[in-house]
Amino acid sequence: MATSPKRMCIVTRQVLPSSFLINLRPTYFPPDATNSTAAGLLQLLPDRILTRGRSKKGKGMWVSCHNEVIDQMINGKGPHFGTLRQFPSLTIPPNLKAIVHAQLSERVLLEMECLARRSESLLPPRGNGQGSDGFSATPYTPTLRRLTNMEAASISISSPPSSGSTLASAPSSKTILALLDISALSSPSPSNIHDGTGSQQIQQKSQKDLEVDVPLVHLTTGERTPMTDSIPLYDLSALFPHSDQHIRLLRSLRRVLSMERRNKRRLVVGRNHQSPSSFSTSQTEHPGIPYSHPEPPAGADASADSAHSDILALCSGSAGQGEHTEDDRCILGYPLFIALWRLRCFLGHGWQAS
Repeated sequence: MATSPKRMCIVTRQVLPSSFLINLRPTYFPPDATNSTAAGLLQLLPDRILTRGRSKKGKGMWVSCHNEVIDQMINGKGPHFGTLRQFPSLTIPPNLKAIVHAQLSERVLLEMECLARRSESLLPPRGNGQGSDGFSATPYTPTLRRLTNMEAASISISSPPSSGSTLASAPSSKTILALLDISALSSPSPSNIHDGTGSQQIQQKSQKDLEVDVPLVHLTTGERTPMTDSIPLYDLSALFPHSDQHIRLLRSLRRVLSMERRNKRRLVVGRNHQSPSSFSTSQTEHPGIPYSHPEPPAGADASADSAHSDILALCSGSAGQGEHTEDDRCILGYPLFIALWRLRCFLGHGWQAS
């Protein structure tokens, strides 16, 4: 994220990596063909949020990925006025902050679905590893795994929520990128699945929607060693409060964890020469989501770690699997991590007072 091209925020005049900025572009809406007296409309709308490339033509501008900075651009005076005067007929929609929030949230859901698709295309090898038995000798690290209850109990807040206008450094852990709390996610009743209320409510953001805490925490891993870096903990039900969002999250998580379990099973069966039927499936599971967790370390109390929590760890992945390169799996979780971190920045976290 920090290596993305640097751009200047038109409001704060800070030069930041573009990953921590929102790109805004004038978008022209032609007049209504049925009304000959109507004029076209030129509005300032976000770009490059839902997609990784530029989707609109023309000159754009950048603003910090922070809801208060966008508020200042809409309602306050500042150096951005000179930039906006370059477009005399340009208008800023009063709900621009809600539009940006909705698109940042949608990007997380899209990256979650993309992770599910990509994880299904990257399978661990059956016979092209470096081990003496034909299997990879490198320990397999899943992209997404469920924490044990012992690991979840070790979570502690490493720093209070920060706010301000200066960018704080992002965690640089090479193992766990983020923690996802799925404890309050639930599948809605069939009568509420297609009612369409979720997408409508997304556009009606209130101040309460922007007051979601995303703390940085410390975690003791299954190897009983403390993490050296702070890790963001995302409460998915708070970030995505609507039923249709829960459906999409649960569907994607189910696909990823099912594939991780299948990958782990293939390696365990091959290394230990077990039959598939001997692989245990008795661990506690979130409704509809199978568990996925590495083998406990030697000498550990298996009974203490047998139950798994409702907190998932988004990991950087293990070494290359199958016919794919090492980078294919190592970067698998990064797009989702970046989308979550941008949403966190928009909510006011990840910044500090200057």
